[in-house]
Amino acid sequence: KIDCLACQPLGIGAVGLEKPLSMTLIRQSWINESPEAIIRAAIAQSGLPVGRVDSPGVVFPRFVASNIPAAQVAVQCEATCLRAFGIDMSRWALWMDHEGKVNWGDFDEQGPEVNIATGGALIAHLPAGDAAGLNRVETFLIPRFRDSMVFSLKDVRRGIDGQFRAQIVRHLFTLDTARTLIWYHPQGVEY
Repeated sequence: KIDCLACQPLGIGAVGLEKPLSMTLIRQSWINESPEAIIRAAIAQSGLPVGRVDSPGVVFPRFVASNIPAAQVAVQCEATCLRAFGIDMSRWALWMDHEGKVNWGDFDEQGPEVNIATGGALIAHLPAGDAAGLNRVETFLIPRFRDSMVFSLKDVRRGIDGQFRAQIVRHLFTLDTARTLIWYHPQGVEY
């Protein structure tokens, strides 16, 4: 048992500017509407500014958002594009850019050149262990690195050397460490 407050572990919670995407519940249905129009409407309802929203080139005969967060609308649109129309949505993402605008598409966010390599910044590299099929990289803190930015990865142990697009980025802080976790699709990007 720990008796002093100074010995208790501390926790800090941080919330990004994109919080309205997870807190705004969407209750609406659409008929003969495109996924980009549906996502623009969900972003607008969250009160955040709409950035670039790309089109996968389909129209949904119907789409229902039954009291779900605005961010979940994008996930459901991606699932519908994949299952109903056979469109590969593995590179598509919803994210807030450096200007505070919310984007949706399979394009890259501009940012700093990031190189992660064995013997350098690579701490851990784990193969896909989830249904989404995303690999995970753990590295030292990269403060300005966000979703949809491109990074170079050279993992000598796994024989990987290429450029990849970050699908999910999380920054973790403890009393002893500051880390960036990056989930990416193993197929990489073509330039």
